[in-house]
Amino acid sequence: MRVRSAHIDSSHKVEIERLAIELLRHDIRPPVVEAATNISTDRLRTWYKEIHNQSPPRGAMSSSSAILLCPKRFIETTLAFHIYLTLTGLAQAKREIDYYALCNTIRLYRRKRAELGFPAKNEAPSNDIFVLARDFRSGLIELAECRCGAHYPTVPERQLVALFTGKLAPRQCPACHIEQYRSTMRD
Repeated sequence: MRVRSAHIDSSHKVEIERLAIELLRHDIRPPVVEAATNISTDRLRTWYKEIHNQSPPRGAMSSSSAILLCPKRFIETTLAFHIYLTLTGLAQAKREIDYYALCNTIRLYRRKRAELGFPAKNEAPSNDIFVLARDFRSGLIELAECRCGAHYPTVPERQLVALFTGKLAPRQCPACHIEQYRSTMRD
């Protein structure tokens, strides 16, 4: 969902501002929120400061490759990304980023982690979840099938990345990845 017209009625404007504030509360960076809502970055930065009592982070966001090559980030972000795909549906996720679904994804993901007693310090950054949604829509990442039948995001260039970094993105879903890690720890 993206606002395309500069001429919107007041009720729609309020809805868009609520979406922007919710995205900012979830730590989504102001330039991303601007792209979603057409609200100026200056105004969004001001709102961000009011919400978080600090300036928004600067600099580039992580790449899909960086997210998916780091085991902890792969596991956490993939879990959240699956929630996003469930909420949007595969076809819609390939067409556009649904920012309402992104907010719901972050909320559901955090709630589920809290219910399971997982520490908040390890949760996937909201912007990483956005990066996977954006890159899935643009075709920079794809879904691969695990031997257990589950699908997980992967970068097509992972073999090339492995040649240069020595790191290979996991060839399995987060659940199988965790199980493999646990079994190597037991041995």
